[in-house]
Amino acid sequence: MQINYNLLTPLSPQELGTKVNSILEKNSAKINSAFARGVLPGLEPGQLINGIYQLALNNNEFRDTVENTISEFPKKMILNLLSGELSGEVLHYLSFFPFETGLLKLIVSHDNVENKTLAKMASHQNEEIVLIIADNHRRLIKAPDIIEKLYLNEITPMSTANKIIELAARHKLELNLEAYYEMIKAIESEIDEEEDPIDAELKAVEQDHKFKNAEKEIIEEDQEDEDELDLSRPVRISQLPVTAKIRLAQVGNRFQRAKLIRDGSKMVYMAVIKSPRITDREIEEYSKNKQMPEDIIRFIASKKEWIKSYRIKLNLVHNPKTPITISLNLLNSIRAHDLKSLARSRNIPQVIRQAADRRLKKK
Repeated sequence: MQINYNLLTPLSPQELGTKVNSILEKNSAKINSAFARGVLPGLEPGQLINGIYQLALNNNEFRDTVENTISEFPKKMILNLLSGELSGEVLHYLSFFPFETGLLKLIVSHDNVENKTLAKMASHQNEEIVLIIADNHRRLIKAPDIIEKLYLNEITPMSTANKIIELAARHKLELNLEAYYEMIKAIESEIDEEEDPIDAELKAVEQDHKFKNAEKEIIEEDQEDEDELDLSRPVRISQLPVTAKIRLAQVGNRFQRAKLIRDGSKMVYMAVIKSPRITDREIEEYSKNKQMPEDIIRFIASKKEWIKSYRIKLNLVHNPKTPITISLNLLNSIRAHDLKSLARSRNIPQVIRQAADRRLKKK
C-alpha cells in the first residue's frame, strides 16, 4: 500500500469540527501519538477518522502509525464509518487500504465518493468493484477518465468494455485513448439493432469468455461441437471479434500485439500501434519491417517521441514503405556513414538514393 500524501487535500475546519480542531491545534506529541493509535477517548468514530486523516497529512512521523491503526480497525467499525457521513477526501484516503470486497463496495457506492476515487478504483483487480463503477453511467459521463481506466483494466469484462465505449460515443465524450476511433468503429460494425435480449446476454457471455481465454493459441484439434461454448477452452487470437482484438491490442502483452499487428483489419493493426503498452523496442522492429502497412509507418513517423530515436529514423528511411516526403525530411538528420549506405541501396526509391548521395557530398 503506497499513498502519495502530496495528492491528498486537508479537511477544512468546518469538516473537522470544533472538538477535533482544538485537539489538533494543541500539537501535543503525546496527544498526537494517542490520536494516531486511535486510542484518544471521547471521540465518535467519524471524528476519529477525520482527525487521524488530518494528522497523517500534516505530520510525516505519524503516517505509518495511522496506516497501521486504520488497517487494524475492527470490520464493524469500518462498516459503520462507511455507512455514515464521510467527506470525499476521507473516502479517497480509505480507498487505498486493502479492505475486503464488501467494504470497498461501500466506498465506491457512497454518496460522497469523488470522481478521482472512482477513477483510481477503476483500475482495481476486483471484478465486483469494477462492475459497480462501470454501472454508474451518470459518473462515467461526468468523468470520462473513469471510462479510460475501466477500459484499460484487464479485469473489466469485454462486454462491459464495449458498453462503456458505446456510452462514451453516444454522449460524444472525448477520451484520452489513442485508439478510441477504432474502438467506436468496431463496436458500430458489430451492433445488431434487432438483437433479442436473451441472445444479447449469451453474446456478452461469449465475448467475455473469448477475451479471457485469448492468451494461448490452440494447438489441439478444434472441438467437434462449435455451437457449445466451452468456458475452459483457450481461444485463438485470430478467432476474436474485432472489438476484442482492439482491446487486446490495448491491454495485452508483446506476444499478442505481435499477432495482432499482422491482422488484416486496419482497425486492429492501428489499435496495436496506438497501444499505451507498446514499447520502443517494438516500434523499432515495426519501423524496419517492410511488410508493415503504410498507415503504420506514417503513424510511427508522426510521433515525435519515437522519431527522437536515431535507429527508428534510420529504419524508416531504409523502409521502402515509408512515403518519400517523410524519408526526404528524415535524411536531414542521418549521419554520413549511413547516408553512404543509403546512396548504394537498391531497396529504396531512386529519389531517396540520389538525395542521400547529394547530402553526403555536402558533408
